[in-house]
Amino acid sequence: MTVRPADNQTNDVIGDHSDFLRKIINNVKLDTFFLSFDEIEQNDIATVRYIGHEERRSSDYYWDNLNRVDTDTFMFQYTLAGKGIFEVNQTRYDLTPGKAFFASVPSDIRYFLPEDSTKWEYVFITLTGAEVKKCWEYIQKAHGYVFDISADSPLIQRLIKIHQDIAKGYLDSAFKASGKSYEWLMTCYHHFTEVKSEDTLGDELDEPIKQALIFIQTHFHQQITLDEIAESARLSKYYFIKKFKHCLDETPQTYLVKFRIRTAQDLLLSTSKTVKDIAFDVGFSDISYFRKVFRAITGVSPTEFRSLNALQSLENVVKEDA
Repeated sequence: MTVRPADNQTNDVIGDHSDFLRKIINNVKLDTFFLSFDEIEQNDIATVRYIGHEERRSSDYYWDNLNRVDTDTFMFQYTLAGKGIFEVNQTRYDLTPGKAFFASVPSDIRYFLPEDSTKWEYVFITLTGAEVKKCWEYIQKAHGYVFDISADSPLIQRLIKIHQDIAKGYLDSAFKASGKSYEWLMTCYHHFTEVKSEDTLGDELDEPIKQALIFIQTHFHQQITLDEIAESARLSKYYFIKKFKHCLDETPQTYLVKFRIRTAQDLLLSTSKTVKDIAFDVGFSDISYFRKVFRAITGVSPTEFRSLNALQSLENVVKEDA
């Protein structure tokens, strides 16, 4: 098995990120890795080809997916700082911090550093396999090509963790890399299914409410106020509360709390962080209050939730091995 840096970028400088992005990537070096395995690769499932954390400062950086040498691959790229451009179907999207795209190779898609941007910093993963294709087709059909994702989401955290594991030499076989790729795909499905369920009214949700949902989903870890949420929707607080409740059948405060608890559930299952750290990560400043709210919504404590799911996973493994 060969894992090697794809270029010479080994700078430890993280860049000028906002606090919530810095918290996520403060242990990630500016490295890109190419993975090549000697054993039979599990391409019928999913595996990693490239994964990296890069910073571009030259407008010479330009990719056209019709001209790439790698084929039958799929790239997910998440902007950390600066700005890039994503272009598809003669439409351009600004890729600013918190924006991500999913693209297939080959395809009539381009992404590049525009002349008006001094830098573009991002993390990315390139995968191949039939399951990756299914996931990309589902996401593209349901959500398009470009979307907003919180840096604190399990989707981004798990991507960072895979990068770290490869850098430390932990994913030293095709089977391990395939397993981690498949786990990340399942996180993709979960994330975008959650986004879909939040948007159950589809086009009936007007732009102000959509903007409020994006604001909540990208700032939930902060001590945001109802005034700030209403301001993101550019509506008066009174009218915003009334409109939000009409569209989603719950108040903005209730939606925010439920979103925090769902994110906490994901972190309990996908990380080894303490309950206290997770409480702070999802926006609770009081650990006792977090436990109280978590139990009220889920019926169990955070510790019980993690233990019960770990036990269930173990039982499933035993059944598969039996």
